[in-house]
Amino acid sequence: MNKLQESFDEFINEYFQYSEFGLNLLINKFDSVGIKLTKLQKANIKEQLQAHKSKISFEISDKQVRDSSYHSKEELYNALKSTIHEILKDLENFDIDGFMGSVIEDITSDLSRKRAEGLIEDSYRKISNDFHFPIHQLEYVYEYWGEPLSFFLMLIDLADETLISNYERTDPLIEDDIQRHVLMMIQAKSHVVMKEIFTLLCHGYPDGAEGRWRTLHELSVISTIISNSDIETAQRYIDYECVEVYKNVSYYVEFNGGQILQTDLKDMSNDYERVVNLYGRSFKNSYGWATKILEKNRPSFKDLEECADLHNVRTDYKLACSNIHAGPHGVYKRLGLNSDTNLILTGSSFIGIDEPAISAINSFVLILCNTITKNPNLDMLVTINSLTKYSSHVIELFTKAKKNVAHVDIDT
Repeated sequence: MNKLQESFDEFINEYFQYSEFGLNLLINKFDSVGIKLTKLQKANIKEQLQAHKSKISFEISDKQVRDSSYHSKEELYNALKSTIHEILKDLENFDIDGFMGSVIEDITSDLSRKRAEGLIEDSYRKISNDFHFPIHQLEYVYEYWGEPLSFFLMLIDLADETLISNYERTDPLIEDDIQRHVLMMIQAKSHVVMKEIFTLLCHGYPDGAEGRWRTLHELSVISTIISNSDIETAQRYIDYECVEVYKNVSYYVEFNGGQILQTDLKDMSNDYERVVNLYGRSFKNSYGWATKILEKNRPSFKDLEECADLHNVRTDYKLACSNIHAGPHGVYKRLGLNSDTNLILTGSSFIGIDEPAISAINSFVLILCNTITKNPNLDMLVTINSLTKYSSHVIELFTKAKKNVAHVDIDT
């Protein structure tokens, strides 16, 4: 997975040495006027550039002048003198970071487009070769949604491979990276949720899938905040587990009469007090790990969504909550039924598969982006860009399938 990065590093180390880069600029300039520099001239120029001389001098043969668009050496020298001076000046003030950012963007865009096209072609090839789900699916669900669901599964498989490759990275950029550790744990959790969503969709349970997307959305919100914040926020998130464990055990003992070893309870209590004393009393509140970054003592999940700039998904999230809780909206409104039907849904359905699928894809890819773009190498940038393009194609397939399902009369 790191071959692209290694090849790119070798190219950069060779090409962007001051002397090598300057020589290539001068060669290109001379080429533009029809002059091909000899090996001896190139070596002479490179030697002067290595010495960081403010002026470059070398001889041009009569043949080179005749081959150029100029009539004499004097005319050629006068024309190129200011140009060579500007090139040397530009070399001194060259913004390598800005230039490299542009180069990497162009490279990743082109490579990811080609890789995405290849992945899509491979996916269609697998489907045409009697590709089967690893689980049983309802025939009437597969009839309408087989192709997009196949791509949905293959997106998960591709993400699994990416997670493993990212996890096995050993370069210095990621040593002892707490943020990366948290992001990868969140990503690993999201893979499990995506597979649960896939299973529910294959069996015709879009409402249940939407409920699981609710969890995926929460993971994407927290992942985005961790990715955009600092090491302390990631550490606070890790330490907040002490608060959750202590509270859960306290409820267990208080309301269920549960028995627990006093030594274990004491250890949990000590951990709880340690983190509360470290971060302040507000740390024990819900989402207490985010109190500092949100500048609120009692933050809500809505505050987290706004911090992650994902408040535009708020409406979908609240609707998904209806499938979790026992309110009347969740009882009367079902994704598995058309809105104008009088039927009562007591089982599976092929209606409404697209909504939780598309929501899941968007949240899942966001989590992937948050993880991979944290200290990425070139391979990872190409991978996430190609998966983003691949996921857009999967969404298009679900949208297309939805239009076909819309013409089906389920009342007959």
